[in-house]
Amino acid sequence: AKLFDDRSLGSPLLDLLNVKYVLTSKRVSRPGWALAFEGEGIRVYRNERVMPRAFLVGDARYADDRATALRLVGDRSFDPRRTVVLEPGAGDPIPGQPPLARPAENTPGQGAPTADPPSDSRQAAAPLVPAQVVEYGSNRVVVQASAPSGGVLVLGDVFFSGWRASVDGVRQPVLRANAILRGVELAPGEHTVVFEYRPFSVQLGAFISALSALTIGLLGGYALLRTGRSRRGSTGGDHADPSGGDH
Repeated sequence: AKLFDDRSLGSPLLDLLNVKYVLTSKRVSRPGWALAFEGEGIRVYRNERVMPRAFLVGDARYADDRATALRLVGDRSFDPRRTVVLEPGAGDPIPGQPPLARPAENTPGQGAPTADPPSDSRQAAAPLVPAQVVEYGSNRVVVQASAPSGGVLVLGDVFFSGWRASVDGVRQPVLRANAILRGVELAPGEHTVVFEYRPFSVQLGAFISALSALTIGLLGGYALLRTGRSRRGSTGGDHADPSGGDH
């Protein structure tokens, strides 16, 4: 997108979305943006406040719907380095596991303020803890996270139905974080979090393929069995009269 007003560079959403560079013909003098290259009327500025692709925050705000989530994220007081906005029930359900429920009230030490916390709650929350992305692919992402006090792991990739997550081998719901990203709740400790893209269409296709292969295998086995029986029958007919009629 073209840059018409450098005041837009002051939005923390650019840091959240991992925007590292901006190309423009204008001069930018905003804090946190450093000139990385200049030539032929083009300037490239580097974002020195860019956030890591994966990080942990301990403070969560819960939105009842998408409109509320967008309002909270767009609020000028929102700081994604300290707070994450979650939408309960936005992810794919897990059989036998209830969806994330919005806390009725704040729970000390668990980072669960109401949707409209006091104005100083952002300053009171602890800053983010970077997590390490150890594997990154189009359908699979693996993150190593250290969560001394627990919290929410935020991955700077777009939320989309069909993504699944497991924490230390146990499936966990993928949450819609900050209206557009993916998140997973973590208990205190060291964790390995695996995100895998497994949409229902792919699972259905795999099931149909497996069923088709099984059907073909059964039909092929039945055909071989019939052929074997026919051959044994014809062979038995050739030796039905061992005397050959000479006696």
